[in-house]
Amino acid sequence: MRALASLFCCLYFHSTCYGTPKASTQRAPLVQPHWKKQCLALFTKKPQATGAWGLLSSGGWSDSGQFFVLETSKEAILFYAKPGSTSWDSPQTIPTPLLQEFKKGINLAATLAPFFSHTFDGIEYEFFSLQREKGLTRSTQELYMNNPGVSPNGAAHHLLIQHFFTLQRKLASH
Repeated sequence: MRALASLFCCLYFHSTCYGTPKASTQRAPLVQPHWKKQCLALFTKKPQATGAWGLLSSGGWSDSGQFFVLETSKEAILFYAKPGSTSWDSPQTIPTPLLQEFKKGINLAATLAPFFSHTFDGIEYEFFSLQREKGLTRSTQELYMNNPGVSPNGAAHHLLIQHFFTLQRKLASH
């Protein structure tokens, strides 16, 4: 029995630590379709919206919260839902310097491929960005990530996720 437990631990460690970013022709799963619909509705209902970035999370037992940053020609707003929540907390206005810092940090998303860590249980993330061009909403990027924080190969993906958490923490401390 002990040998079987050791084998399981070794296989789990190997599959977790050696996950890889993969350019895939398969569409990655949507992490939280109902939250994504809410984000799209917020964006489309605000005609002055110029750009938006979202990070959605889901797990077997819980999630890590939901994030949506909406930028208009006049302001930027963070919509955040705590882990396990079914609705957004009070939206928070993002000061311009903090928005610039956030946007600089998430630019790395353009260089990332979907990340599959082969972890059986944990947190999945979906990053997406939206733009409005000529009155039409366009999704400019979608990026699926499965547990990037537990694998050394997922360090860049984990950093992308941390930019959302850092933004939320900084706004909460104001």
